[in-house]
Amino acid sequence: MKTENSKKKLSTEHLELEIDNLKKCIAGKDATIDELLLRINKQKKIILSRIYANVNKIVLPLLGFCEDHVSEIGKHYIKLIRNNLKNIESPFIYSLEEKQNRLTQRELEICHFIKSGFSSKEIASLLNISEHTIYTQRRNIRRKLELANKGIKLETYLLQLNSKDELSD
Repeated sequence: MKTENSKKKLSTEHLELEIDNLKKCIAGKDATIDELLLRINKQKKIILSRIYANVNKIVLPLLGFCEDHVSEIGKHYIKLIRNNLKNIESPFIYSLEEKQNRLTQRELEICHFIKSGFSSKEIASLLNISEHTIYTQRRNIRRKLELANKGIKLETYLLQLNSKDELSD
């Protein structure tokens, strides 16, 4: 009986040592993961900084030059491109698709125009479709985003969606 109890005691002590060793190992791995995440975030900031520098010093000035040599419709597209480049890290379309993957490609495109401040008339002109079609698309987008009859402007919702995503980064 004594030998059996002493075997159980040794076995229990051995298991407790194993558990302690595993806890130390896990704690070490947690610290390593935290360090890797910090390095990744630091590299991400460096890359974004370089992208912004290139966009601001090379691409935006070229767009300004092009803007002087295009039609009014071309100027609207350049405005849209400029806005997109200024918000290049924004996860707007990705988060919109993630939240409501039922939106068509055209509806996503219209959402982007709306978020950028384009009127229905301007969007219709740029896409070479009727203004009535834009109103229909807007109604469908509101329904799919579950905004119908909630008193929330589509543009406001889209801008807030973008802000919420930036805060969660």
